[in-house]
Amino acid sequence: MGRAISYFPARRRGLMRWESLKAPATAELIRRHLPGGGATALDVGCGSSAVAAELADDFALVVGTDLAAAAIELSGRRRRADGRLDGHPTVLADAERLPFADAAFDVVYSYGTLHHTRLAASLTEVSRVLADGGVAVLVDFCRESPGRRSVPRHIVDALTALPGYARRSDLRTAVSITLHRLGPTWLRHVRRDRFLSEREFTEQYERALPGAVFYTSRGRVVAVWKKVGNVHR
Repeated sequence: MGRAISYFPARRRGLMRWESLKAPATAELIRRHLPGGGATALDVGCGSSAVAAELADDFALVVGTDLAAAAIELSGRRRRADGRLDGHPTVLADAERLPFADAAFDVVYSYGTLHHTRLAASLTEVSRVLADGGVAVLVDFCRESPGRRSVPRHIVDALTALPGYARRSDLRTAVSITLHRLGPTWLRHVRRDRFLSEREFTEQYERALPGAVFYTSRGRVVAVWKKVGNVHR
């Protein structure tokens, strides 16, 4: 997440359940573009660390960062409940100023976060902390035409998704997720979202990460970039 958000306790549970429900598919989307295990990985915008939990066994070390203190708190709860994340730290940090040394990670990945940032700054940081030979997998949303998200459309989408959440989990979880998505805090978050068009996305990412390869998947664009020495390709 790119900007700090203060969640009420019930909303936090809804957010955690929502991220947990989406995490397996998100992790698989990222995993298919990654090299083999044994590497160090950085999750930029880790939220509650649901995706990091899914990918924890793929790496020797996963570090998560998020600018929202509430997300880091949720992540800490997940680590206590899930032994796979013991010793895998989360750090309160801005994607535009990552507090890590150059070439610190073999893999950097992010999902649905970087549209909250100044891309030139955050993508420069991704490049800086990525080791030579490392891979970045960056997934974000796009629109047919650039602009802000429609709150009425978001409300319809949230209500329409409720039966699907219930089928994938249970009614209590589905209601909790839907209440979170319709809550005032998340609606304020939706109003701030501004997504690039697919063309803008590829142009801006290519400018910062020359030679990146792009894939589209259900309204999302995936940028995969390998860093080789001083040559970006």
